[in-house]
Amino acid sequence: MEEAPRNDTKPDGERDRMASIDIVRAEKAYGTTKVIHGVDVAIPDGGFVVLVGPSGCGKSTLLRMIAGLEEITAGEIRIGDRVVNDVPPKDRDIAMVFQNYGLYPHMTVAENMGFSLMLRKTPKAEIRQRLE
Repeated sequence: MEEAPRNDTKPDGERDRMASIDIVRAEKAYGTTKVIHGVDVAIPDGGFVVLVGPSGCGKSTLLRMIAGLEEITAGEIRIGDRVVNDVPPKDRDIAMVFQNYGLYPHMTVAENMGFSLMLRKTPKAEIRQRLE
């Protein structure tokens, strides 16, 4: 399969790098109730991953663990070469966009997608380019 061309280049032609994410034997428990049971996932730099499953199977919990919004009970989560189990969410440089449009109902889809870039003070022209 041929890789699609990327549209996220810097002015000098160098592609912005996204860090790989490695989840190793990740577990989450609330008290004695285990909800994530030893998940292993390797997402390469630039990879595209979709989590699919029935309601209540742990998709959102796993995403929240990656973002640092939920503590990991056991295992490791690495962003790039760094173990981030105890790194605060604000220091992980991760953003989440929920499927439920109700998160920011006053914004368009494009505005929701560009919101984290705006918070990072990315120039408006670059945000427009990335959204296109």
